[in-house]
Amino acid sequence: MPTIAGWLHLGVIAAGVVGTLFLLRWVWDLRDRPGAWWFLGVFLIQFTLLSGYGLGYVIFDLQFRYGIEVLGWIAAIWLGTLYLAFALGYTGRTNWLTPRWYGPVVGFACATTVAIVTDPLHGLLIGEFAVESVTGLSGVRYERGPLVYVAFAVSATQIAVGTALLVDTVVSYGRLYRSEAIAVGLSAVPPAVGYVLWTFDLGPVAALNLVPALFLPHVALDAYAFTRSDMFDLHPATRRTGERAAIDDLANPVVVVDESMRVVTLNGAAESLFSTTKRQILGESLSACYDGDSIDPTQDRQTVSIRTRGRRQEFTIASKPLSTAPDTLVGYTLVLQDVTDQRQRKQRLEVLNRILRHNLRNDLNVVVGMAQLLGDRHSDDDESRHYVETIERNATALIDLGTTAQRVATALESDERPRSIQIESSIRSIAEPIANREPEWEAIVDIPDTLTVETTATLFELVFENLIENGFEHNNATEPRVTIEAVSISSDDEIEITVRDNGPGIPDHELGAIERETETALEHGSSLGLWVIRWGVTALGGDSSFETDPEGSAVTIRLPRAIGDREA
Repeated sequence: MPTIAGWLHLGVIAAGVVGTLFLLRWVWDLRDRPGAWWFLGVFLIQFTLLSGYGLGYVIFDLQFRYGIEVLGWIAAIWLGTLYLAFALGYTGRTNWLTPRWYGPVVGFACATTVAIVTDPLHGLLIGEFAVESVTGLSGVRYERGPLVYVAFAVSATQIAVGTALLVDTVVSYGRLYRSEAIAVGLSAVPPAVGYVLWTFDLGPVAALNLVPALFLPHVALDAYAFTRSDMFDLHPATRRTGERAAIDDLANPVVVVDESMRVVTLNGAAESLFSTTKRQILGESLSACYDGDSIDPTQDRQTVSIRTRGRRQEFTIASKPLSTAPDTLVGYTLVLQDVTDQRQRKQRLEVLNRILRHNLRNDLNVVVGMAQLLGDRHSDDDESRHYVETIERNATALIDLGTTAQRVATALESDERPRSIQIESSIRSIAEPIANREPEWEAIVDIPDTLTVETTATLFELVFENLIENGFEHNNATEPRVTIEAVSISSDDEIEITVRDNGPGIPDHELGAIERETETALEHGSSLGLWVIRWGVTALGGDSSFETDPEGSAVTIRLPRAIGDREA
């Protein structure tokens, strides 16, 4: 009959069994989370171990107690194996849980299990086995064979590594996963202490295995991790997988080098670019992987020409230093972006733009000059004069279009810094000279003189010059009129400027091209005017909207009061 101490011992084990069942049920509902299936295995082994010992302590049969002891050492092997797998899965290191890497670990556990089960054939686990009463419970004494120490060493190593992974999570990720990781990490300590005492035949009562009783604090700590925190809702696997995907799954080549430009790691895109693998290139100088310009990792951004796989490409390289401490440089992360097509496209546009601006403009000036001479020679011939005026008008329009395109390109590419503009005076200085071109044209500026905006002056003036010119030049009213109004929208810290005209309205095909932000062969604008407005307003950090009806058009521009420093 157990003594009071014996009953207390059994009570502690019973509490551990109940707690383990509770944890099994709790984790079962979360079995789809990282590491949860492995943790279910840990609890299943734990339940079997505690139940077996709880029953074994009240049975004094020699063979039965021998079987329970064999069960205890099988449980030790699999507790370590499953706990390590849980730690790898929970912390996001699932790449180590593949058959290639973790298969040998499971294979060793299976082989050790077979060796433990067949102990009667070789005696490598237990020798001189005897049962004796301790506090009225069935205790055992025996000689530990070499297999005991192998099982202990392997399991202890696995549990230590798993705990270290969880501690690393605390150190690396801070408070986000701290409480659950600390609780689960500490939960392995009490049973581990019990296994040390039992393996080396230590403790206050050497014949009584304290491991099952010491699972109670283990259960309590695990229960805290589940019920008092979001262990499987906020798990580090999300962050680790995200960090890995940020490099490994990135479409751009990424190479990590040490301070001597030797390759430390690289992603799949970089392997493809350099026609190599991590295994082949690790530790090699990056310059040995390609022909072309040298890469200076100390530059934040640079453009280099690289020849790989028989093709020359241009890359913009962003470099970020890696430091373990503020003054300890350990390497660089290099992110490569292929800009070959982009730079060629830019070069083509620059060449075509230069040809249109200079060659076409010069030739059209010749056409205009010749048309004027021809007009002077045939001034008495009305039909000839009509043809000459048509040539001169269209040639001049093309010259003006080229000039506008040049002004737009210059303004959009300018690195001019924003400054404060008094809106009323700026708009008036734009509108009045345009209105004075024709006696019937009238410009009405209805803007409070207190309104100001901090913006890029050249681009601001170009936008509203085109708006006001369009309002007059495409206006077929008897007395063309353009009204410019502005209000402050204090709630959004914006300025709203509206330009209205009394013309026929903006044609649908013109608005369609702007709204789709592309032109087609069938629907395209007749000039750059609306595009200048859309591009300019966007560059100023604002929005534009167009309204049109038979009575006229209204273009509303919303600009922030201060756009800050606009990048060139």
